[in-house]
Amino acid sequence: MYEVAVWWAIVQIMGFAVLPLALHLFRWLPDRGYAFAKSLGILVCAYVLWLLATLGIVDNARSSAIAVVLGVLLFSWLAFPRQDVLDLWRRRRGFVVLTEVVFTLAFVLWAIVRAYNPEIAATEKPMEFAFLNGVLRSEHFPPADPWLSGYSISYYYFGYLMMATLAKLSGIATSIAYNLSLAMLFGLIAAGAFSLGHNLVAARRKIKRGTTLFRNGEKFTSLYAIRTGFFKTCVASEDGRDQVTGFQMAGEVVGLDGIVNDHHTCDAVALEDAEVCVMPFDRIEEFSREVTSLQRHVHKILSREIVREHGVMLLLGSMRAEERLATFLLNLVQRLHARGFSQSELILRMTREEIGSFLGLKLETVSRTFSRFVEDGIVEVKQRHVRIVNTAALRDIVNPKAPI
Repeated sequence: MYEVAVWWAIVQIMGFAVLPLALHLFRWLPDRGYAFAKSLGILVCAYVLWLLATLGIVDNARSSAIAVVLGVLLFSWLAFPRQDVLDLWRRRRGFVVLTEVVFTLAFVLWAIVRAYNPEIAATEKPMEFAFLNGVLRSEHFPPADPWLSGYSISYYYFGYLMMATLAKLSGIATSIAYNLSLAMLFGLIAAGAFSLGHNLVAARRKIKRGTTLFRNGEKFTSLYAIRTGFFKTCVASEDGRDQVTGFQMAGEVVGLDGIVNDHHTCDAVALEDAEVCVMPFDRIEEFSREVTSLQRHVHKILSREIVREHGVMLLLGSMRAEERLATFLLNLVQRLHARGFSQSELILRMTREEIGSFLGLKLETVSRTFSRFVEDGIVEVKQRHVRIVNTAALRDIVNPKAPI
């Protein structure tokens, strides 16, 4: 177990050496890429050693490998924000500990498995073992070919070089280092898979029907992309009633109201069980400065919201009840159709009272208008299921044809 402990410690040191760099490179992930720091550390240290030894600046020796690790550590911790490490520990201490537990258990488990079957035989294992020895015994790179004296390896060997760097740093015999490399790969894959699953789940948030995603006056930190479900945004009127200001569906973004003064100005309530992707706004701003295509996309979202607001003002300011409801139904079915749903059928996730609140109409007016549409053969209504029978007639209500 001594060799296992030494190998584990060196992997931890190499991960620690590039931790600020890893947190900066993967800053868009919820866990900031902590689980990938070990893999990145091995990659960066091995690459620097390979480059220096290829150019003949240093020998492929243990002292050179130690110097490279120290150099990478100094560069990473001086060139990138050290505060990110402290912030990660304060905010995600539990995740950091759990990631280390996953890596350690997987590494030790596979080391035990290899201890019961340590033979380096069959398939490509002898070739891999020969490459590993060839890299370790070469003073410079490319490494000597273990089969053809006087020639270098004419095959991709960087993976073996990374394992050889660990073996050189630890001073462990090659036969043991080979098996520990396999155990380490298993541990890194387990930690990476755990991190990937965590990042997928952490960026998403499930909202039950009737639950508030954010409230009026709440501090603004993120935008929310709706993956599934329907939401309504509303504000409390002076008499205590909720005034609905909009309905949002899958594929749309809510939370834009908070950009103005860093606080939300309305409530967002789920009309059915929903799931949203949480997008921290500070990261969106940071990436928008670096990625122009993302910046354009953010501008399109903001522009779409402005157009929607203008449409609502027009709806409430100059249209009759029939025009308002017809416009609402056409807009709703158009948005649903753009997401692959029917062009003529829809299920209303909102109540008629909520529709009336949004359109500036009383509940009785909404019900009467629906009944009139049914009588005129424009729509068919069965509880919340609506089928548009005559789309042209609905459009004529909104934009009546001029008399000839």
